[in-house]
Formats: sequence, structure tokens, C-alpha cells
Amino acid sequence: MEKVNKENFRIYLNDVYQSKITFYEEFTEFVSFFEIDCFSEACKYKLSIEVSDDNIKFGAVTKEPSIDFSLYDFIFETNKQAEEFVEQINKLGWPKQFE
Repeated sequence: MEKVNKENFRIYLNDVYQSKITFYEEFTEFVSFFEIDCFSEACKYKLSIEVSDDNIKFGAVTKEPSIDFSLYDFIFETNKQAEEFVEQINKLGWPKQFE
């Protein structure tokens, strides 16, 4: 199985979301974090993504600052899988119902 290419996925997210990326940090050389406000304005959540050499994790976190110890909801091991998931989010929204 192919390895995650963090730089290619960062470029992909920048191309897809541009100004909707509200937070980006290269935490270490092995892990990067993104927060993306890509849902409707009425939605209380934003997309959270952790990208490492091993996988790409997706979760939804509240827009309001909070401490959130929840695990990621979806984990992918290739760029292609994660990019297909991003396309699904853009077409259909987050797979879970928000309160």
C-alpha cells in the first residue's frame, strides 16, 4: 500500500478549500493539523484533519473554542482515499448528523 504524502495532501486541501482553512500547523515533521470551516454557516462544527506519514484522520470539532478529547471519526491510509472522502464531504456534507 502506498504511503501518505503529507505535502501533496496539503496542496490538495489548499486547492479545494483555500480561504476556508482556519488553522494549519506542522506540529512536527511527522504530523500536521488542519481546521477547515467548510460546512454551512449555521453549522456549529468545522472539519478537523490530522495528517501523518501513516494515515489521514478526519473529525468534526466545534467552532467555538473548547477542549475536545474525542478521537477522529474516519482514518485513511492513502491520499487517494482521503481525497475521495473530501469530495464526498463537499458533495454530501459530513456523514454524521449534527445536533
